[in-house]
Formats: sequence, C-alpha cells, structure tokens
Amino acid sequence: MANLCPELYVDLYQSATAGDLARTAELHAQVMRISGGIYTVDRGSAGVIKGLKCALATLGVCNDLVAEPLRPLAAHQREAIRKRLIELELAPDRAATFKGGNAEE
Repeated sequence: MANLCPELYVDLYQSATAGDLARTAELHAQVMRISGGIYTVDRGSAGVIKGLKCALATLGVCNDLVAEPLRPLAAHQREAIRKRLIELELAPDRAATFKGGNAEE
C-alpha cells in the first residue's frame, strides 16, 4: 500500500524512529483504515493485489491488469474502490471514471 500513499508510510517510519508513539499509533490506525477500505472489496485470496491495482488505476498511476490467472475487479467492485478512495480522502470527488484496463463486467 505504500505505492498508494507513500507519504503516509514515510511519516509512519519517521514517527516510529523518532519514538513518537502517539503519532505512530495514529498513523498506523490510518493505514489500517485504508487497508480495510481497499483490500476487502474482493474477499478472494488475491483481493489485496486486485484492490491495490484498482486503487492505483483509479488514481491514474497504472492500469488494473493483473497477472493470469487473476482477473481485474468487476465494475461494481471498481466503483466501490473509487468511492472508498474518496471517503478516505485519497482521491478527489472527480475521480468518477475508472482509468483501468481490461476488466470484465
């Protein structure tokens, strides 16, 4: 998930190495909220990979293609990721269209 929000992980590392346990706990809670929002859309064994790829594609970082035998998320799952990114303030409201690749509906 550091690909999705690298600043968060830098801040988490810096607060941990500085011994700021309160800030580290706060940032860790944020990591867990984001993980729960992105990684749980597909409950399959590859849900983490598919959720991350979809989130990155939604933000325009890459496409959502995954290595076979995996398949990209379905349209309703991609929409769920888009909405969660907005709720988590990781994407603007205008992240309305999916920018991914060859997902099957």
